Amino acid sequence: MLHVDRAYFAKSSPYEDRPSSIGYGATISAPHMHAYALEALKDHLKPGAHALHVGSGSGYLTACMALMVGPTGVAVRIEHVDKLTDFSLSNVRNWFNHSQYAQSSGIELGKQLKLVTGDGRQGWLPDAPYDAIHVSAAAHMIPDAEVALTSFFLYYCFACFFPLRNQKVVSSMQPIHISCNKVLIVLCCYLDMISLMIFMYLV
Repeated sequence: MLHVDRAYFAKSSPYEDRPSSIGYGATISAPHMHAYALEALKDHLKPGAHALHVGSGSGYLTACMALMVGPTGVAVRIEHVDKLTDFSLSNVRNWFNHSQYAQSSGIELGKQLKLVTGDGRQGWLPDAPYDAIHVSAAAHMIPDAEVALTSFFLYYCFACFFPLRNQKVVSSMQPIHISCNKVLIVLCCYLDMISLMIFMYLV
């Protein structure tokens, strides 16, 4: 995280330990949440690994993942709002242009670091299977989480960090499926998981 300056990804107060709005009903998460997620998945974000980040509006955490998996790996960020994809692309380019560490990392935008638009609940098949998946949106209850997980994550993932809104920790990286070795469902304050149709209705 020290090599990815939040100033290139947050619109205001980048170093305060709180979420910050980036528009379109989205936020960049607080630094401690990014640290928590990366710590939980660090054993699976190794050089050469494939990582998927669902709902990364700013692109920050995906950039961190890309540095961890390195030039032989790939980190994909999928977001359902086109404007947020444009925002994250601008952020990542700005970071690359100003970071000697990023420029010397061997990572290239569009190759090892991909920012795409789509329904994150369906995952991103071109770079599957994934060693690690992080979901930046909270399900309201366990059944919602199960629907999202079984639709994609369980079949294409080794370890998944999945937030569950207003609940206690219900699983701690325990095997739950033959094709998905571990899943971590956590209590957190992420925004709700919504579909593109719901987002269009809300705005």
